Amino acid sequence: MRPFLPHILRDEAGAQADDNVAKVLELFGHLNSATFGEQNQDEHSELEDTLGLLSLIGDRVTTAMDPAERHWALAHDEGSLGRHLVATKPLAKGTVVFEEKPLIVAEATTFGERALRGEMAAVAVELLRLPRGRGRQAAEILQEPKGLPERSIKNLELWALSFMMSLGQRKVAREDGSQVPRTRSAAIWALGVSSVNTQHAESPTRGVLGVLSSLMAHSCEPACEISIGEEAQGSMLTLRTTRAVEPGESLSITYLDSDERTLQAVVAT
Repeated sequence: MRPFLPHILRDEAGAQADDNVAKVLELFGHLNSATFGEQNQDEHSELEDTLGLLSLIGDRVTTAMDPAERHWALAHDEGSLGRHLVATKPLAKGTVVFEEKPLIVAEATTFGERALRGEMAAVAVELLRLPRGRGRQAAEILQEPKGLPERSIKNLELWALSFMMSLGQRKVAREDGSQVPRTRSAAIWALGVSSVNTQHAESPTRGVLGVLSSLMAHSCEPACEISIGEEAQGSMLTLRTTRAVEPGESLSITYLDSDERTLQAVVAT
């Protein structure tokens, strides 16, 4: 498993489009409530309530949810971190912080419309296909990107336009037969959320999206990493510490792939 560097942050030649990739990806990762193209106000109110949010998370987490037993707590600040997780107790390296049933598991395609290829696009499609209910409410916790540099905004808008057209050509619908929302805001939200929070799994190649595992701050020196279980066992998402973590410390992960981390290390030296 490795996180993805969204292709909307790269130009046509595949070169890096923005100098400060970490900052851009951090902006992508701010999580709060989000537009789903047709969000119900009552649902919005529930998501803003901490107990309601924890209830939605509890639907998917298989490890302890009791505040006295769990290793994490929700935190929020008005700065760069937004909503994120912090440790509630000292954690040794290798500690399982939580295990979560994914909200979406989507097999990637390598053919057809370019805008729908790959794990991120597959997850974005499934986000829009979610029916009304607890799963969709959980998805609405995630927020579309905010405050991106102008070039990234333009690239995202172009991708969203192509994405919407491709959805129309394929006549993508929900299980109840209703068409998925094909508004600009819905496409940008789905692609923005999937670009940062989709986890990569092999055999078969698939994108995996969780709820609690998406509420993670970014760090170039992360405290944790996410692994994905076998498809036959449900592609479970597990967060483990990669070093000792102190109480109150952010349970961060890296959004950069291995190539990007290597480049960053070279630049640092």
